Amino acid sequence: MRHRSSPLRAGLLLLALLAVTAAACGDDSGDGSATEPPREADASAPIGNFVLESYRGPDGTVPAVEGSEAVLVLAPDSFNADTGCNVLNGTVDATDPPAITFEPGQMTLRGCVDPAVTAQEQALVDGLARVTDFELEGETFTLLDEAGDVLFTFVAGLAGLEGTGWTVTGVNTGNALEGTDLTGALSLEFAADGTVSGNGGCNSFSGSFTTDGDTIAISDIATTMMACEPDVATLEQQYTAALETATTFELAGTTLTLRDDEGAMQVTLTLASES
Repeated sequence: MRHRSSPLRAGLLLLALLAVTAAACGDDSGDGSATEPPREADASAPIGNFVLESYRGPDGTVPAVEGSEAVLVLAPDSFNADTGCNVLNGTVDATDPPAITFEPGQMTLRGCVDPAVTAQEQALVDGLARVTDFELEGETFTLLDEAGDVLFTFVAGLAGLEGTGWTVTGVNTGNALEGTDLTGALSLEFAADGTVSGNGGCNSFSGSFTTDGDTIAISDIATTMMACEPDVATLEQQYTAALETATTFELAGTTLTLRDDEGAMQVTLTLASES
């Protein structure tokens, strides 16, 4: 089951989506016909991250593959799509909503073992290039082709960190991002009051955090002083150091990535709960 937090999703589509409402309102031209009002000329693409719910397959609607989350992350003029196996990048144009077009670019080349994931990936790669319009209804974001048929249905992902809890999947050990059997014991929680807390695998810790856009600062980390096994203690030190090194964050569905000034991944996490 996917974890989603409604209070955090407000604002994912920003003011750009207001143009959709305007475009849907008729205007009496005086001759009995309805004319379309002017669209917002400088509107940009919807902003945020969206989790795939279903896609159009050869025989109809296909639910997204459970346990292999596919995510679409939209910036003003670019997109990043995690297919559940590989990552596809490209450009997006939604300056005349509800029209929207995707121009796929580079994609990673990891082999997909699950046939269902492979089918999902192929649908995204082929289908995004055929998208011409989008619709927003509540928290549902739908992409359509020129015939008006639904190609993809997404639901809004997290918009912020406040009130979320995470399980660590990888830590920068100073040489590379590593995930081990010990990594899963690490945790991180962001409270609404600007405090951060978690477990380093042996000791618990607390501190403070601030965010501004996609920037983040985690500071003033203090830990308990329990004696730990050497390997656990080493990972704990690497973890807290990585947290304080992070300067930017990326939300994509139920995953969180913390990076440093040079873009190197410091910590990767998966959503565990609401704090």
